[in-house]
Amino acid sequence: AVHVEDHPLEYGGFEGTIPKGEYGGGTVILWDRGTWTPIGDAHRGYVKGHLDFELHGAKLGGRWHLVRMAGKPREKRENWLLIKGDDDAARTEDDPDILDERPESVATGRKIEDVAGEEPGWSSKTGRIRKQRSGRTRAAPQEEQPATVSVPEPSKIKGAKKAALPDFVEPTLATLVSSAPSGERWLHEIKFDGYRLQAR
Repeated sequence: AVHVEDHPLEYGGFEGTIPKGEYGGGTVILWDRGTWTPIGDAHRGYVKGHLDFELHGAKLGGRWHLVRMAGKPREKRENWLLIKGDDDAARTEDDPDILDERPESVATGRKIEDVAGEEPGWSSKTGRIRKQRSGRTRAAPQEEQPATVSVPEPSKIKGAKKAALPDFVEPTLATLVSSAPSGERWLHEIKFDGYRLQAR
């Protein structure tokens, strides 16, 4: 990874092409989208050159490390290594490459080759390029695209087995306890009394 300049927030929703010769020129898709949570002091980690964090994306998750590489003489760019941490979200050597398994955009489902032939839609100099009726283009603010949920192909889920649905699935019921378990791996929800329905 290369340390780049700050980008406008509206660029975070852009998918399309940037004119060749401009900064970032080429084809852009939103391959993944989500949030990150620093582990420890992020500012201190950046200064030190080793950031620890967790990703909460549609495709990537778990613990990751960004490690600054030693620069070469007269090298202007700051290069970093992105390294996957060893946790439950890590893939084994036998697992398929996530880029081969999930090449599509998390926003539109398109692949990079589907977008590559489009007219430029973003300029690193002026922002979003919107076509006018005359066919000319002009810069305009990026419209934010609604978030979409990516659903994996069931046959590609590790350990999944094809089987008929059972005749009855017992609903999961809330359990009353005196105190909730603690730790980052737990999520909690309020227990609401009422009916639980199952649809098939």
